[in-house]
Amino acid sequence: MRQTIERRQVRRQNGQGLVILMDGQVHTVVDVSVNGVSFQGRGLTVGQTISVRLARLVDLNDAVEAKVTVKGLTGSVVHGEFHGTLSLMRYVVAKIGPDAALPAVALEVR
Repeated sequence: MRQTIERRQVRRQNGQGLVILMDGQVHTVVDVSVNGVSFQGRGLTVGQTISVRLARLVDLNDAVEAKVTVKGLTGSVVHGEFHGTLSLMRYVVAKIGPDAALPAVALEVR
């Protein structure tokens, strides 16, 4: 029996119509929580800290500023950890619901 180690501290929700705005480009959010985000993107390196805006695709002006540290790369998906601020946490919870703050559950793999 093997166990997987889940390094995420809280549950992530699917992108819910959110995007990352960075360097004049729009990047699709794969999943998001109050602690971090995964999004479609290239040209970044693990350990790099970037400034982005998290926004709704239907209204790019409905956005919040965020700093993200790149924690991993899987193909064209960037996995990042937020430098949390109260305004960022409020924005995420408002957009994807209160489950964004619930603990993650590590699943047992057999």
